[in-house]
Amino acid sequence: MPLCTYSKGLANELAPRGVRVNAVSPGRIQTGAYAGFIDQLAKGNGLTREEAEQSLMDSL
Repeated sequence: MPLCTYSKGLANELAPRGVRVNAVSPGRIQTGAYAGFIDQLAKGNGLTREEAEQSLMDSL
């Protein structure tokens, strides 16, 4: 995962100087827009909502 690798490398470089590095990598957030996107993805591909959401997660 690129973000983790970058954060670890940066942390290793900056730790001797007393600098802490954090990374935030949120997962999906259930919002109205997200639900609408999943609905469109399902409809456009002939999938159930669950299949569409799984397909999206698999592609990431």
